[in-house]
Amino acid sequence: MGQKFIPEEPSPYYPPRARWYSGIFHLSAVIRRRLSLDRLVLPSGMSRSGSFGAFVVPGLAVVLRGPKTWGQLTASICLGLLIFYFLFLGYPAANFALGLLLSIHTTGFVYYCSPMLLSEPFHSRIGFTFASLLAILLLLYLPVRFFLQNHVLTPLSVNGHVVVVQRFLPKGIIQRGDWIAYQLEQNRVGENYHNGTVWVHANMSFGPVLAVADDR
Repeated sequence: MGQKFIPEEPSPYYPPRARWYSGIFHLSAVIRRRLSLDRLVLPSGMSRSGSFGAFVVPGLAVVLRGPKTWGQLTASICLGLLIFYFLFLGYPAANFALGLLLSIHTTGFVYYCSPMLLSEPFHSRIGFTFASLLAILLLLYLPVRFFLQNHVLTPLSVNGHVVVVQRFLPKGIIQRGDWIAYQLEQNRVGENYHNGTVWVHANMSFGPVLAVADDR
């Protein structure tokens, strides 16, 4: 009696089929060869995973490098600055907290890389610190801040007050009377209504919903 299902076994004559994510590993291998990263040997006390984590996560560099007390204190300060940033989003104090977090993040990363900089002259250390600051700012902070304020939480200044509008909930739950932020289309700038008595400008505003679909 034949079997209804024959389990597929790897053939000794043919290599296994490439997976969908194989291209990612191939691209990373090409980048490592082009930048000679495969020949890069990190000094004692540093690792590739630790360097990546120190670059991405604020405060993790001090946790990895130590001492333990300073690592815990730095991680707590970074977490507090993040919470402070979200609580005062849209106010100048939030930007100050973000700048302080960036400074701690960069200083910690340079501190983690200190074994690699021991034999380097002073101007090379300053250049490495400045390059690290630009890299963390351009690759992490600005993209995350742009995504956050354009797709998650958008602060608006309304009559001298800051209103934070969430943008991640479905728009179908909006009902009459809810306050929403709305943006007029760019192609309606300068359109003339009622013989010049009303002008519509492209901008983002904040106001109540007067009617929804099917209202009369």
